[in-house]
Amino acid sequence: MSFFMLTTTFVRPTLMELAMPVKPTCMLDGSTCGGTSALTVLLGENNQVYYYPGLDTDVVRKTDFSSAGLRRILQSYQSEYGLVVLLKPSDEATYQNMVDALDELQITNTKRYALVDLNQKDEELLRHSRL
Repeated sequence: MSFFMLTTTFVRPTLMELAMPVKPTCMLDGSTCGGTSALTVLLGENNQVYYYPGLDTDVVRKTDFSSAGLRRILQSYQSEYGLVVLLKPSDEATYQNMVDALDELQITNTKRYALVDLNQKDEELLRHSRL
């Protein structure tokens, strides 16, 4: 009897806190957070990550979930004052992709981020642009 009590005590799940805001703190048109302080991260198919600074999709780059990929990108943008990461998972992204992206935000100590739906421009970017 004591064996089962001890094993259930030793094996406790670890959870990551996720606070969802009631109202969005960063508007997609850049009116609240400013276009220069945003970093948009798109989660695509086949574990691909696309990102662009600000809200302009002209400078889209591709990376992955490795420590030299998304983590390095987030660390390089940390010096920006008031950085807000807009995390946008596509329908082709897996649940594991979302967990990995949230883990990278936690590892890099990114304080301000928002889970945002893809807009039409982002969907076209993922569909037509194979970077």
